[in-house]
Amino acid sequence: MSVSTSESTTSTSEREMSLSLSDSFWGIRASFSGSVKSSEERIRSSDQSATYTVHVEATQQDPVEGMSKLMDILSSTITPIPGGIKSASA
Repeated sequence: MSVSTSESTTSTSEREMSLSLSDSFWGIRASFSGSVKSSEERIRSSDQSATYTVHVEATQQDPVEGMSKLMDILSSTITPIPGGIKSASA
């Protein structure tokens, strides 16, 4: 007999960040922007299994004393009676 189980877990996380700067000085306009995106996925799985061996043996026990006596009584009642069969004449 075999028993097995399996379990799987998945988790996902995403992060996003953006930065934007703009400024103007002495008539010059400057702009900076940037963004970062991060994604992470974790998968965990586990398998567990077990194998079992079962051995069964059956034997017949000796009859108890009461059953032996009952069987002797029954066998004595079905023993043929000597003497033969008499036929009826008409």
